Amino acid sequence: MTITLSSSLFAQSSNLSDRTDIKFWIGGMSPALREYQSDLIISVLDKTLSDYPPYSINFNRRIMSAQRSKLETERGTNIHAHFSTGWVGSFVNQENVFLLDYPYLKERLGLRKCITLKEFLPRFGKVRHIDDFKKLRIGQQRGWSDSKVYSHHNTTVIESVDYSSLFDMLEHDRYDCFPLSVLEIEKAMEEQLGKYPNLVIVPDLYIFYPIPLYPSVSKNQPLLAKRLTAGSERILADGSLNTLFDRHFKYSDNALNQASSRIFILDNPLISREQNQAVITRFKSNLK
Repeated sequence: MTITLSSSLFAQSSNLSDRTDIKFWIGGMSPALREYQSDLIISVLDKTLSDYPPYSINFNRRIMSAQRSKLETERGTNIHAHFSTGWVGSFVNQENVFLLDYPYLKERLGLRKCITLKEFLPRFGKVRHIDDFKKLRIGQQRGWSDSKVYSHHNTTVIESVDYSSLFDMLEHDRYDCFPLSVLEIEKAMEEQLGKYPNLVIVPDLYIFYPIPLYPSVSKNQPLLAKRLTAGSERILADGSLNTLFDRHFKYSDNALNQASSRIFILDNPLISREQNQAVITRFKSNLK
């Protein structure tokens, strides 16, 4: 599925020959993050309309593997940019993309809660230590970098080729726990409860690990990278990023019940030791 939006009605110039056509892939994330990403990119681009041409943006939701999306982004023809949690894997090269590092998600992407079934809840009652957590079977979509985090910590990961199949797999006891960010888990539950009424979020159990999320732009599209950089700086400076984040994720302010919470903090093997330490330190400071 693709959705195309045009800014030409709002731009100072109406000369469509100057229009920039942008191909942005959002097919690799959960529904809540796709909605936020599309609104975020439009906000970023709109902040640049005074000094850049009008634009038309095609949001492509086609399902494809992480490797395929990265290769297509590096080529910069069918996909100009997409959000990525990293740029690792076979046949891909970070030297071919610009990674725009801004706090679009206030580091809350890495704070996870677990979706399970009501009848599975007793399995979580005795999970008090990290070694207990590692005995759980974790469900993930194939290609998500989270799988590498859990595998790195010797946790069994059960993967599905697509997001929607994970809920059917859970019903068939293929795994115990489907962790999703506090930014997306409520939306995921709303969308799936009609079909899977026994879904439940495990109370007071959290996983946290540093997980950056970058707009990754092909180096074949340097003007787009420059434009997204300029727009990102502006939404940070004028506070509109905070407004947009709160519109989508205000409920996440109170996501962590500190009094009774079990929080398992993991490091991310895909980023440097220094990055892990910095993010984990910031997370712990916010718990005080």
